Amino acid sequence: MANNNTEQADYDIVIIGAGFSGLLAAHYLKDAGFASIRLFEKSPSVGGVWAHGGVGGYPGAACDVPAYTYLPFLDRTGFIPSKKYVSQQEIADYAELLTDHCELRDVMAFSREVADVRLINGRDDLWQVTTLDPITREVAEVVTCSHVIAANGPLSSPRLPEVPGMDSFKGESFHTARWDANASLKGKHVGIIGTGASAAQVITTIVDDAEHLTVFQRTPTWVLPRDDEPTPPEITEAFRAGGYGEELRKVDFDSDAAPTEVLLTFDDLHDPEKNAAVCTMITERINAEVKDPELAATLTPDYPFFCKRALFIDDYYSTFNRDDISLVDDPGGVVRIHPEGVELACGDRHDVDVLIYATGFDSNLIPFPVTGRNDVTLADAFGANEDNKWQMTRPRSLWGIHIPEMPNFHMMIGPQSLNPYTNVTLVCEEQARYLAKLLSDMRDRGARTVEPSADAADAWTDLCEKSSEGKVWLRCNNWYMKTTKSDAAAGRERSAGMWMGSYEDYLRHLIGHEGYVVYGGELSLFTRKLEAALQFYGADFSVEAKTQDNAEVIEHRSGTHQVPVLLTPENWMIGDTTPLLELLDSRFPHRAMFPPGEMGVLVHVLEEHFDEWIARVMVHYRWHYPDSAKFAAQRMANGNPAVAQRMLDWGPRACRATGTDSTQQREAAEAEYLRILEAAEAQLDQTAFLLGDRPTALDCIVLGGLRAHTNMDPDPKRVTAQFPTVVDWAERRASRWDGTGELAPFDAPTDFAGHILGEMAATYSRYILANRDAQRVGAKAFHVDIYGEDVSYLSRPYPEAARKMVVERIRKLDTKGHKRVQAMLNKAGLREAFG
Repeated sequence: MANNNTEQADYDIVIIGAGFSGLLAAHYLKDAGFASIRLFEKSPSVGGVWAHGGVGGYPGAACDVPAYTYLPFLDRTGFIPSKKYVSQQEIADYAELLTDHCELRDVMAFSREVADVRLINGRDDLWQVTTLDPITREVAEVVTCSHVIAANGPLSSPRLPEVPGMDSFKGESFHTARWDANASLKGKHVGIIGTGASAAQVITTIVDDAEHLTVFQRTPTWVLPRDDEPTPPEITEAFRAGGYGEELRKVDFDSDAAPTEVLLTFDDLHDPEKNAAVCTMITERINAEVKDPELAATLTPDYPFFCKRALFIDDYYSTFNRDDISLVDDPGGVVRIHPEGVELACGDRHDVDVLIYATGFDSNLIPFPVTGRNDVTLADAFGANEDNKWQMTRPRSLWGIHIPEMPNFHMMIGPQSLNPYTNVTLVCEEQARYLAKLLSDMRDRGARTVEPSADAADAWTDLCEKSSEGKVWLRCNNWYMKTTKSDAAAGRERSAGMWMGSYEDYLRHLIGHEGYVVYGGELSLFTRKLEAALQFYGADFSVEAKTQDNAEVIEHRSGTHQVPVLLTPENWMIGDTTPLLELLDSRFPHRAMFPPGEMGVLVHVLEEHFDEWIARVMVHYRWHYPDSAKFAAQRMANGNPAVAQRMLDWGPRACRATGTDSTQQREAAEAEYLRILEAAEAQLDQTAFLLGDRPTALDCIVLGGLRAHTNMDPDPKRVTAQFPTVVDWAERRASRWDGTGELAPFDAPTDFAGHILGEMAATYSRYILANRDAQRVGAKAFHVDIYGEDVSYLSRPYPEAARKMVVERIRKLDTKGHKRVQAMLNKAGLREAFG
């Protein structure tokens, strides 16, 4: 732990880098209320790799992801990309626009190259960041901060080949990331080393300028057409109408796409048969476009699609039909540079006037030293070699963001945080949102530091390696996967320098550990229902009271005055427990509260009975009996006598609204609940839960009623005490579920399920059908016979909406499932209600 040194930091947060990751981090942090931020950028402008005059400023530089999905916040800025794949210039212009739109310039310092980052004064929450003027190399600023966010990105350090003689070359030579704008290619023989992304873009752009262009290829690349086009009118109109927003960026690849459409889903990418079909399609295109069969074969890769990064350029292959371009292929590559040109592994020499290194970036380089606790460096944490690279042993982090021994140091799009098939700006945005919430939570709770344990980082590293199993990236040499000395010693084939699972899985890991917040009340049935579900999911969550201080914000954001409201890790606020459970089911599918198929319908039907019908018995028990009403009012008012009295005045009105204000209705409702407790007592003597040996949404709502009402309020508590198995289940047993167990079959459900279906036919189905009819004609109230008495109810839209949710679930079943459910409903006397 840090000592008690109380030195005040200059800034709360220092961000390194003004590419999209740094811009998004600054935006979300400012939006979270952080004002003490300093952002250092070594270039004179924003945009990172795309900045004006930056490393992406070579001829033909463009993004190979459609602009509509790559550029963040298009729906907010009003910017409409000029075409599907925009140039480096347009991306740089957009970065400038985004900076101004988000009002970020006040936190920025340009032409400040970070030279050193270290913890100081024996503290875990005080970092010192030293910057240089990138031209004079003199110290520019030295500042301290509580948190450092390294948003410098993986494409900031150009990689030159390690071959002898580079300094001996007599002509002009430069890396594509250090393009010499003054260099003239006219009338010259130009050589370009590499066939990756920057090489392909440069080749098709400068071929008209050079007298002759020679491309030195070590490994061919899969190249697909962009089918680039100006932004069509329909997309322009959609942007202007506000209908082409951020959600589009999160749409997954089309799972139904045929191979000829070249739209492989993440899973399809790793399916050998589907991948091979795409390779065949591209090979046929190469053979059709390249006139010389031998040249076409040389341009055709022998590894699976996307094992190395695939490229998207319309005229790449056809360019090699020209007489003024030559392709020189040698798997051994360039082994020496001579004053007049290059020498290949085969011994051939080729003279050129200008030599361009299109050899990419060193994504593994740590561009500045970082020193954490006990003088442990980031290079140490990543097992770097003497060149400050981490590929010699396994990188180790948590989610590619947090590093052991580096408290309050956070990386964005670092090692182990995204796969090569992911829209990188989407990952930037999710990580920025995550960090803003993490740091704001720390601020609000008074926490000073955050750091992963060594065990957590090791577990994530192991998971990254496991995520690469069966993936296409194992089938060739690439920069995504690294074979290292430690791998050989441990018997591993490769180490994963990246998270190799899907983006959705990565986000699920981030969400699962970030946690949920339930805003509700201890005595709220539906709050306790959601709490029970989150316990069953095994989710990280906390429960906070909805109070007068936070009610306005919660109600505004969620659109409801009712509780509970769930705050998700993405900063969404959502009400209504049934749709919430469906959302959470998608995130925790192995612990789903609504099983798939017909069983999910049965659970939904039974859950709705408790949600919409038995809930009124909870209201009755609480507000009809004086002892319970006084207990609940005082507890809910949190010691405020005036609020308690308002609750006591409201109680009788609530009973009238639920139809339990007459003696006959009260006695019949209590008798129905007593029968349910008897059925539950008998069932829980046989199974762990009400529908078998694993929980469902039905268990959640029943537990919600017990924990919030009938095991809490004095009067019904005396009733439930007669059922010790039910009480023990609610208070202890249900919480011990280990994630295993099976449900009773749909065709032979538990006795408890049969009992509830019988109760529903006698009462709830009458109510729900009468409410449905009233809603259809717009009636404000209706009468229906319940328990042998004519009862007046207000017509309510939500019970009808809930009924339609069940109907919609049934509609989605296949033909066989639909018939089985209809037979079940018909047998239970519920066909009209839900059929």
